[in-house]
Amino acid sequence: MRHFLLVSMLLAVPRSVQAVSSSNASGLKGVTWELTGMVTTDRPIVLAQVPTMKFEGTRVVGQTGCNTFSARASVLTQSMTFGPLFQSRRACTDAERTAQEEGFLNLMQQVIRYELKGTTLTLFSGKAGRLVFRASGNSAAILPPDLQGEWTVARLKTQGGAVALSAPASLNFMMSTDRNLRQFSAATGCNRVFGSLQQSGPVVTFTTSGTTRLTCDVALTAQEGALTEVLNSPLTITRTAQNLVLSSTAGEIHLLRREVAKKP
Repeated sequence: MRHFLLVSMLLAVPRSVQAVSSSNASGLKGVTWELTGMVTTDRPIVLAQVPTMKFEGTRVVGQTGCNTFSARASVLTQSMTFGPLFQSRRACTDAERTAQEEGFLNLMQQVIRYELKGTTLTLFSGKAGRLVFRASGNSAAILPPDLQGEWTVARLKTQGGAVALSAPASLNFMMSTDRNLRQFSAATGCNRVFGSLQQSGPVVTFTTSGTTRLTCDVALTAQEGALTEVLNSPLTITRTAQNLVLSSTAGEIHLLRREVAKKP
């Protein structure tokens, strides 16, 4: 099947988009990313072969559909940039592959930031350029090690609307050696809930294995019920610079990384 890349000057980079917080590209490594869309200011390009890339250590390597390439990658909290791109010198077999390679490498060289949502990785290039990749197979890790630790619930929403938080609530992710099974605990504002979570592509499912049994007032009981209602549904994880959003048809949980106080 031939792959068509949509090219448009009308698609601007939203100002509200923020990059994933990841100084060492955790969550990007170990994944083969396949190009599914490209935005430039030139004519539409038809892909004869899908370009790919992979982050290895401090470098990115891949293929353009004609040649292989590599470059040094700098991934910071709010940005992503690549050093000079080195590529093999194989002659492309036709004009389509030549145009594809030139457009792809030109955008790669101008990348300034990125966004990771589930298994989709978007690189923003220059003022209006965009490269959209999707993780190949099941290789994308939705919960990489940099998510380990405690996250404060900043906002809670159910089908009935926003839920007022009467007391602090949080989620704590505890990674295990099993790639597909991780532990969690949740402070609901009333009781603490324990269990595990599993991922299937961009979707995670929480399974409760235990809870404390404190008696709480009406407001805290309502808050706890709303939080556990959302957690009991399969959730899609979206990561931005400082936030983690868990969303489903049951509602949304917006999380902020809890800062650990440094000892004097």
